[in-house]
Amino acid sequence: MGYSIDATRFLHRYEAYRLPEEAGISKENRLPQVTEKKDGKDEENPLILTEKAKKLMEKDRELYSSTMMLQQQQNSARQEDEAMKKYVKDLDKIMKVFRNMAKGDLVSPADEKKLMDYNMELYEAAKMAQTIARNEKSEAHDSEWDPEEEDAYKELSEGLRSEGEEMRKEYPDRMSEFSEMQKSNIVEVDISV
Repeated sequence: MGYSIDATRFLHRYEAYRLPEEAGISKENRLPQVTEKKDGKDEENPLILTEKAKKLMEKDRELYSSTMMLQQQQNSARQEDEAMKKYVKDLDKIMKVFRNMAKGDLVSPADEKKLMDYNMELYEAAKMAQTIARNEKSEAHDSEWDPEEEDAYKELSEGLRSEGEEMRKEYPDRMSEFSEMQKSNIVEVDISV
């Protein structure tokens, strides 16, 4: 999926000019140029960005970059949010397993293992209470964890993780593309007035 940003929203018209031939300014003393080299050589009279255009280009580049970073942060926050929701649900299920065992009921071995992995002391207390409370009225409980729900979480989590990775990998290319788009929005203005 990657970024969902329309780069054209961040583009403006950037004015540039050419120095008059009679200006007699050496190449070393010229302002930053924007014209690409032709055949590997500097153009004789390149376009030079106005001060206002340079500042605007930099501002646009920063805004575009910040917006992409914001989308990356939103993706990370969503991953954390989903992980926290899962943790809270799992904690609720662990406590249900503990309560069921403590009142003498039977739970699935997988649920016992999850309780054991979560907290061994809590598991031992539940197991001891289960042994004491067990009687003919004890119930058998199905697993609290639904395999389909677990698979859905894994799929969502993996999707968000890979989307975040894709964004991080795309970032340099997207910034390069944006710079090229900016260059194509440079317009020459006549200063020979």
